[in-house]
Amino acid sequence: MNRYTWTLIEKMGADDALRQMEAIHSLIASHPAASLDHDPLWLQAEAKAHDATIRLYVCHDDKGALLGYAPFLVHGSAFEFAYGGHTLWHYPIRRYSITATPLLQPELESAAAAVGALVECVRRDLVGRDVLFLLGLHMDSATGHQIQAMPGVPGFLRMAHGPAYQRRRAEVKKTVDDYLATLGPKTRQDLRRHERRLLKEANNEVRISVHTGAESVEGFLDAVERVSRQTYQWNQLGIGIANKASTAELLRASARNGWLRGYVLYAEEQPIAFMVGHLYRGTYLSDSIGYDPAWHRLSAGNVLHLYVMSDLATLGDKARWFDFMYGDNSNKERLSNESHIEQNYYLIPSSLRWRVLISALNGFNRATDGVSTLLDRFGLKDKIRRALRRRSTDSVRGKNDET
Repeated sequence: MNRYTWTLIEKMGADDALRQMEAIHSLIASHPAASLDHDPLWLQAEAKAHDATIRLYVCHDDKGALLGYAPFLVHGSAFEFAYGGHTLWHYPIRRYSITATPLLQPELESAAAAVGALVECVRRDLVGRDVLFLLGLHMDSATGHQIQAMPGVPGFLRMAHGPAYQRRRAEVKKTVDDYLATLGPKTRQDLRRHERRLLKEANNEVRISVHTGAESVEGFLDAVERVSRQTYQWNQLGIGIANKASTAELLRASARNGWLRGYVLYAEEQPIAFMVGHLYRGTYLSDSIGYDPAWHRLSAGNVLHLYVMSDLATLGDKARWFDFMYGDNSNKERLSNESHIEQNYYLIPSSLRWRVLISALNGFNRATDGVSTLLDRFGLKDKIRRALRRRSTDSVRGKNDET
């Protein structure tokens, strides 16, 4: 057999599948690139919460020894023609999503060949509107090198989804002061000043709650939704975190596996900021954050980050890194002390239909990027964004006054 032949676990016999699952768990436990999104238990919980399915591909030698592992979450999505957070038209698709990179045994003779064989294998399984999506692809990984090196991936159209960005992390130190010492002097001063101002505004009644147990999920999500409802994202874009059954069950699954670590920042017993995250193999994954815009001038989000780093410092070796997750901004840059380059990619089956659609989407995105650049040049983009957020805040205040 080809040394880099990949197989779907679901196509194996029961005994072989069980042996491969045991090998997968061993590989995850020892592989430095393994993340929460590689864990079959987490994938099962996500699939249940998001009406998705999982497909686990394995590469093994003729003796059954595991050479590589690639998990995909298969779910509905869409190519969107959107601007400013508003979708003008969308084309439904089904995504085979893999996060970061496949896990390969370090002793493989050719990681590039193994990645190429995986892509070819998945290509044969794609039907209809199926596409392959690489989320947070580490550009200095075997998969990242393979994608960059090829002028075109055989059988696929390659499309970047957004620009490359720095994936930022902060090393958790023994104390929060030790962490602050790794940052720039102005950042250190700003964080402490933000904390003092918030304490003064709230009459020293500021506290953080930490949620790790399944029994605490309901109360945690109640507080998170109260904050989320105040935000621009909720009121103008129709997105946010609500206390709904699917979200609650996903967080309970995380808690049952010992991963959940959610935070709420209170001022005078009012929730003003939150962070939803998971602590997995020494890394805290900051999945979602939000703050009440009424507390923006007091930098409630940064104060929450300071308190989270203080809490993680108490956990010793259980928490070694804080991961800011996908995307980048100036605040993440200031608060981090390590980074690497990532990018998101679509690999789309090569056909006339897809070529026409992708050409239209790329043309639309170039046009909207040009509009954004023009607005930036005249200083209008930030003004429009601030105006929309003020409108959102004023709208929420008006509703609160009515009640």
